[in-house]
Amino acid sequence: MERVELTRETGPGAALSLGLVAGAVLLAAEIVAALLAGLSPRLPLRVAASLVMGSAAIEGPPAFGVMVLGTLLHLALAALYGWIYGAIHRVASPAAQRSFGLQALGGATFGLALWVVNVQIVARGLYPWVLERDPWVQALLHVAAFGVPLGLLFAGAASRPLSGRPVSQRPAGQRRVDTLRRP
Repeated sequence: MERVELTRETGPGAALSLGLVAGAVLLAAEIVAALLAGLSPRLPLRVAASLVMGSAAIEGPPAFGVMVLGTLLHLALAALYGWIYGAIHRVASPAAQRSFGLQALGGATFGLALWVVNVQIVARGLYPWVLERDPWVQALLHVAAFGVPLGLLFAGAASRPLSGRPVSQRPAGQRRVDTLRRP
């Protein structure tokens, strides 16, 4: 009999990927919000780039490099936040991990916490030009277009059927999740 390890796709690598997906949703929503407010659709990327370049990224001409930097930084932060959410998600009970309602609520809370820390605390001290955008719209976007999708993505990943592979094929040093004996 061969032992089989059972896993779900909510580990650190999956968490980074889910963060990227939620980050793409947030970026699309921020672009739509900018357009609805009569602003440039490039503004969200310029604001992200300004975290490295300073306010010149917003005030200067919309150069291609600024857009690339903004995109990379936005997605890198989203992946990091997905990884952090994944660490929180892993300590929840299996039932809570699979609950779409609880994960939507947890994701919404996480998105709001990110907005408070990133915009109301960090930006207030280091990036005051970020505060020029409507704070309530930004809070709503962080909750509805990042946090909730992130929570739902994690609930979906945790709800997938367990997949198995022989324990002998597990990469060295990887933690065992659960094993069964296959006849």
